[in-house]
Amino acid sequence: MVRPTSNRSKKSSGPINNELSSLQLLQEIEQRQFRAAYLFYGSERYLIDEMVSALRKALVDQEASGFDYDLLDGENSTPSIVVNCANTPPWLLERRLVLVKNVPWFRGIKKTKATRGGVPDPLTETTEIDEQTGETENEDTALSPDLLLEYLKKPNPSTVVVMLAHDEVDRRRKLFRTLTANGIAIECREMNDRERRIWMKRKASAMGLDIEPAALDYLIAFGGKSLYGLANELEKLSLFFNQEQARVSVETVQVLCPRNVEERIFDIMQAVTEKQTGLALSRIRELTRSGIQPQRIFYLLVRHFRIMLKAKGLIGQSYTDQELASLLQVDYRIASKYLREARELSEIKLVKGLKWMLEMDVALKTGQGNPEIGLEVLIAQISLEK
Repeated sequence: MVRPTSNRSKKSSGPINNELSSLQLLQEIEQRQFRAAYLFYGSERYLIDEMVSALRKALVDQEASGFDYDLLDGENSTPSIVVNCANTPPWLLERRLVLVKNVPWFRGIKKTKATRGGVPDPLTETTEIDEQTGETENEDTALSPDLLLEYLKKPNPSTVVVMLAHDEVDRRRKLFRTLTANGIAIECREMNDRERRIWMKRKASAMGLDIEPAALDYLIAFGGKSLYGLANELEKLSLFFNQEQARVSVETVQVLCPRNVEERIFDIMQAVTEKQTGLALSRIRELTRSGIQPQRIFYLLVRHFRIMLKAKGLIGQSYTDQELASLLQVDYRIASKYLREARELSEIKLVKGLKWMLEMDVALKTGQGNPEIGLEVLIAQISLEK
C-alpha cells in the first residue's frame, strides 16, 4: 500500500487507496509536475522502483545523464554531499535529478541512557530524543542532517531530490516535517490480499487482460506476495495473448503460471514465526495436494533455514539489497525478506531446526518413515519450539 504523507499530521489518518495515490503521483510526473523533494520508504520495492523509474524517465535524458543526474548512497554520503549536488545547476537539462538510496536521516532514535551499576555514566555518550520535536541531542555533527534541513526549507527549484529509505521513518523529526512541507513522503508497505487484487486488476486491464475471478484468486493465493513476482506472471499472460484483448481463465493461469513454491515457503515460515502451527501445516498440505513432492519442500526448507542463519549474522550491518543478495546468494528482490525473518527467530531455534532437519534427512535417505508425515512433524516441532 502507498500512503502519501502531508505536513498536516504527524501520523497517517488511516489507509488511503494505494493505487489512486500512486496513480496520482505518476500522472503528476507524466504531466511534468515535479516536487522539489520526494521521500519513498517502506518494504514494497516494486512500488518504490515504479515511481523512481517514472521520475528518471521524465527528468533524465540519456545523453545528458552523466551531467545532470547524481546517484548517491546515503550510507556512504554525508548530507553535505547531497546538498552540494542539489545546489549544482543543471548543465544541459531543465532540471537536475539527485537520487539518494539508503537514506538513514529519517530513522527514529530511541531514548537511551548508559548506566554504570544502575547510575548514569557521565563518560558514556547519551542520546536523547525530544518527544515533541523528535530532535536529538549529542548528534554527531559530521553526520547531522542540519544542512539538508536548511536546504529543504528553501530547495533549489532547478533540482529534484529523491530519497529512498528501507526503514520506517520517524514522522516527528523536524527533517521529515520540513520535507513534507516542501515536497512529499510516500510509504510503500506490503499489500494485503484485497489490495493486491485491486492492484492486479488495474495492472491486467492496462495490459488488455480480463482475468476471471477464479483465475485472480489463483494468482493471489499462489503467485506469492511480491508485486515483482505478480507483475512477472501478468507479463507471461500478456505475451501469451500477444497483447490482444483476452478473457483469462483459471485453466490458462494454471498452465502458464505454476505455483511459486519458493514464495510459498516464505508463507509457511511466516506462520511458523507467528506460532500458527495449524496454518503452517495447512500450507504444507496445499503444496503436497498440488503435486509438489514432500522431499522437494523439505530441501527448500533446509535451504531457507541455512540462508536465515547466515542472514542472522548480517543483522545491523549496512548493506544494500544487492550486497545482501550477493552475500546470501539469493535474488536481490527477496534478500531483505530473509533478513526480516531472521530477526523473528532466535539463533538457538534456527540451529535446533537444522538439527531436526539433519535427522529427517538421514531418515529419508535410509528409507525410514513417511516423508509427508515426517515433514509435518518437523514443521510442528519448529513452530512449537520456544
